[in-house]
Amino acid sequence: MSGVDCLQRFPAGRPLAADLGQWMVARVKARQEKALARVLVQYGIGYYLPIACKVHLRPDNGYPKRSWIPLFPGYVAFAGLENKTIVLQTNRVHGALPVPDQVSFVQ
Repeated sequence: MSGVDCLQRFPAGRPLAADLGQWMVARVKARQEKALARVLVQYGIGYYLPIACKVHLRPDNGYPKRSWIPLFPGYVAFAGLENKTIVLQTNRVHGALPVPDQVSFVQ
């Protein structure tokens, strides 16, 4: 991943508007955002997880270390109301909420 790839979307290249009317947001347990995204890929469920690269110097040797940090910690958007039960069964989420204004979310 480079610094340009800060938005993770599955399937890659598919616009968010393709799933308009179906988006939900999962409240994820601590530090489980990327793990949930990997599970969603296995099930073929579309998701949106914006991440950013954070670079800091290691204190032991001074070399830079890159970390990929979610921009909205604790939340992952996924497509499909029918996928809610699958997402809840992953044991990585506290709950899932529908997105009331789908058009604003996609924009």
